[in-house]
Amino acid sequence: MNLSINNLADIKTTGVIKPGKDIFSLPEKVLQFGTGVLLRGLPDYFIDKANRQGIFNGRIVVVKSTDSGDSGVFDRQDGLYTLCVRGIDQGKKTEENIICSGISRVLSARDQWQDILQCAHNPEMQIIVSNTTEVGIQLVADDIRHEPPVSFPGKLLAFLRQVYDRGELKWTRGMAPLADPQQFARFLAPLYQKKWAVHAKPAFGGVDQSLKYLARYTYRVAISNERIESLEDGQVTFRYKDYAHSHRWRRMTLTAHEFLRRFLCHVLPRGFVRIRSFGFLANRVRDKQLALCRQLLQASAPVTPASFGEQSSLSVPGDDPPRCPHCGQGVLELVSRTLRPSVPELVGSTYPPRLFDSS
Repeated sequence: MNLSINNLADIKTTGVIKPGKDIFSLPEKVLQFGTGVLLRGLPDYFIDKANRQGIFNGRIVVVKSTDSGDSGVFDRQDGLYTLCVRGIDQGKKTEENIICSGISRVLSARDQWQDILQCAHNPEMQIIVSNTTEVGIQLVADDIRHEPPVSFPGKLLAFLRQVYDRGELKWTRGMAPLADPQQFARFLAPLYQKKWAVHAKPAFGGVDQSLKYLARYTYRVAISNERIESLEDGQVTFRYKDYAHSHRWRRMTLTAHEFLRRFLCHVLPRGFVRIRSFGFLANRVRDKQLALCRQLLQASAPVTPASFGEQSSLSVPGDDPPRCPHCGQGVLELVSRTLRPSVPELVGSTYPPRLFDSS
């Protein structure tokens, strides 16, 4: 059974939070660029929750900016989707299944651009939300008069220009003269001609210092072993730095259960990454942009070295065998291979079992 407004009454499962009929008549107050799960799981969920509590009383128009995927999925479900919440709330286990009804409709930027611009004429529209990544904010030849503009900034500016033409943008203090269309046009004219570039400064301590700073967060854990002083009678005592009182070191004792709860707050959920590459190293454009960088720099692609004991694709018969890096005389021979240990094996060999004993 597909989820839709018409079959909400047929859902008899207990423990499912369903929207009331009055929610579907609420006005559209939010314009959202993006259909991703992060948006549906965070801002869309909280808007839906506020609607159920009678606080916000508004729904969301979603703009699908990319050509991938099928926006018809949302239409066939009337914008409804189920959000499963599992976790700990104020020390108690929580488990909820919520049918979210915050989304009013999903519009394709490619096929329904004029409908998107019409939202600018909605006097109830108050908020713009976006989860656009660095892939959507790039220097491209664009024009807000295109239907649609190519980039996310172009789409946003086109929408805001519609709001301005309707006289809904509020100008205060030193920007008040921009309410005059002629003043506004004179203000914009030189900006369209300017070639914008990101302003960047050299790192204060140099490149090495910046890398050292970032490297500390690559595999950093919530608390190091040396700060844990004792685990006795189900109580964990550890040292921490009190930044509110002159960065003094203090001691804190927590129950093992509470200590583990705080520690696990720093563990990333499955699918999340600690470090996210930006710009030409972003996952979606890395291969293409690196090839372009090599072309512009007239550099060749790096050769991946062969694993120890394997013949390199660049080696030729008769090459000298690998020598000892210490004396330069002895010949290195492959004796055996050691497989990389799994995470549980690493944890078991690094941390004494007593640290995980919460009895």
